[in-house]
Amino acid sequence: MQRAPAGGLVRRRRKIAGAYCGACFVALLLAYVLLVRASFGDEDVATGNAAELAKPPPVAAGVLPLSNRNSRNVAASDAASSTLLVAGRETTTDSECRPDSEKRPGQGCGRRCEEHGLGVCCKDVLVSASEAPFYDDVPWELSFDESHVPGPITPARHSKDPIRTSSNPSLPLQLHGCRAAGGEGLRIPLWLPPLWRELTTAFDLPSLSSRLSRPDTGGGSVLVVWIPSKFMPPQKPGKNVRGELVEAATKGSNNSYYLEQYQALWATSYTSGDMAYHAQVVSRDALVVCFWERLHINQYNCAAKPDGPRVAIHFCQCRHCADKFSSTVPVEKNAANPPTPPQAPLARYAARRPPDASVFVTVSDPESKRQLQCIDAGTAPWLVRRKHKPAFKYEGLHNDLKRLLEVQADENRVVLVYIFNKFWVDHLHNVVFSMTKHAGFSNFIVATLDCESLELCMKNRLPCLNAERFAEAESDMKVGGAGHKKGFQRKVTEELSWIKPRLALKVMSLGFRFLMADMDMSWWTNPMDNVITRQADFVHQCDTPNKQSINTGFYLLHDNAHTKALFQNILVFPPWRLSDQNALKLAVRYDHTHDASSICLDRWKFNMKCNYKVDKSEKSVNGVRTFKWKPQQRRRDLFDWHIFHATCLDGAVAKIDWLRASNAWFLDDLDAATHQPYCLVTDDLILTNETRTTMHSAKYPTKLDESYLQERH
Repeated sequence: MQRAPAGGLVRRRRKIAGAYCGACFVALLLAYVLLVRASFGDEDVATGNAAELAKPPPVAAGVLPLSNRNSRNVAASDAASSTLLVAGRETTTDSECRPDSEKRPGQGCGRRCEEHGLGVCCKDVLVSASEAPFYDDVPWELSFDESHVPGPITPARHSKDPIRTSSNPSLPLQLHGCRAAGGEGLRIPLWLPPLWRELTTAFDLPSLSSRLSRPDTGGGSVLVVWIPSKFMPPQKPGKNVRGELVEAATKGSNNSYYLEQYQALWATSYTSGDMAYHAQVVSRDALVVCFWERLHINQYNCAAKPDGPRVAIHFCQCRHCADKFSSTVPVEKNAANPPTPPQAPLARYAARRPPDASVFVTVSDPESKRQLQCIDAGTAPWLVRRKHKPAFKYEGLHNDLKRLLEVQADENRVVLVYIFNKFWVDHLHNVVFSMTKHAGFSNFIVATLDCESLELCMKNRLPCLNAERFAEAESDMKVGGAGHKKGFQRKVTEELSWIKPRLALKVMSLGFRFLMADMDMSWWTNPMDNVITRQADFVHQCDTPNKQSINTGFYLLHDNAHTKALFQNILVFPPWRLSDQNALKLAVRYDHTHDASSICLDRWKFNMKCNYKVDKSEKSVNGVRTFKWKPQQRRRDLFDWHIFHATCLDGAVAKIDWLRASNAWFLDDLDAATHQPYCLVTDDLILTNETRTTMHSAKYPTKLDESYLQERH
């Protein structure tokens, strides 16, 4: 038989078991307390306690806090590190890319490195960080500060019924006055006193003021006021450029949706007079709601004392009101806009066009003492062999944006930027040749979207910029994807267009004027005097005579606070929902917080195909929209335009066909001149009997005649 345990041993076992049960009870009790506190104990945030408001709120791991993030958080690299910079990302090896799970949005070696392998695509663009800093050491300020992104809304922050009645009108109104975004004094509107009483009760105003972002810096939070009755009913889904269904952006007057969608820190609903208002401290991205609803956005910068901090209040006022404050009137006769920093006088541009538009220039050969007809290497650098000229001044700067801008800018600090992927290589050759040869303008860079395009650009010896981290990822453009297969017939998507405003902000932050031009155009004369002397911050091409028209295929931004605020503000739009062009149309019309002026360029001097569309001629042919077209001038001696833009067409090939039929595809002239041995002149060399020709992506169709221009297409 088994012996019974001794009495002492039994007592020790009972003590251990009791201690274990006690520990379990304490742990359960502690968990319960923490759970209750997490659910109901966050009232400091709900009421806007200043100490809690100043704390960085939590961000769920692995979760992108906001659903419509457009802006990027691109950290500057350490130029002193020994890492290698490979086509837009830092790495210590060229053997592989980091997996997508380890990348933040917008980061990574080219998004196609997984398909190509660094050895294939990025091998030729490896540079030491000590030799070429990763862009520059100036931080890029486009990103939403994720340390200030509010966490998921808890019941304490957002109750099922957040409606409140008006504030106690007996409380003293500690409000000195308000100013508009431009600095002019404003009358106090009826809706403001009840809200101000709530704010002064709920917040420490200096902390709230510092929390709310200024319009020219982006990121942070905003205090926005809506009138729910002004919202549109929920709309039907639409389609993007690829034909995919996109759910409607508008959700009616559902305040709860907007609270949750943009993760409000604080919210209140109140009445003033017979109108109901809703206010909330929320992610800056929530301002996109006002754009979706077509509500004019005005800004009130209000203070409790003359020298007190100003609280920025964004008021989404009305849909069909004037473009100025309809409920406020300036009260200061001498109110003025913020002072503009002094600028040096603008240099004038010399208009230059060879009378015969010849490909050749006449040079004197010092050896033979003869006059030679040569091609200027600056108009077609891809023709120059490296053994004759090892490097142009801009080569090797593709990862150093600041230095590249300094090298390429003109005396007015204007730099033109082209956006390039490999399917537009023919347009790249044509636009560079026509711009440098006929217009005499050479202050440009080529921003490449991916690893393949960077390699192709560098092989063509152009001033290339590795701009992949500014680009929006397009899932169908992976190798083998639907968009990649379409190639030269693929439409330009909404996502692709957002590289423009992101680059514009970066270029302006470095102190340069940003000139944007699409590649689907030809140049004939220098337009810069016509562009830079216009009295506006934002000078752009227009599709129609409508004053609200904007075409982002050609525009100039002056480097100032107004243009930065305008382009910063449009980053609230989801890049997958609409293009930068449509976002700018909404911002210029409805957003009155940036105070930027804009103006259209002459439609015929800055010509485009859309100008020749016959009104009311639209007809669907095999599921494709087609139009009739008016006659256009094809004689070059009668051309009266600076640029000719192939708008109202989709795909690189279709645009080539139209420019060739218009007698404006100047690359044909270069091809004819290099069909036999030719002379090539650089800044210090004359090279004879050269045979290199321009690389084409595909064989061109037979040159189309004038009848094609008026056929339905």
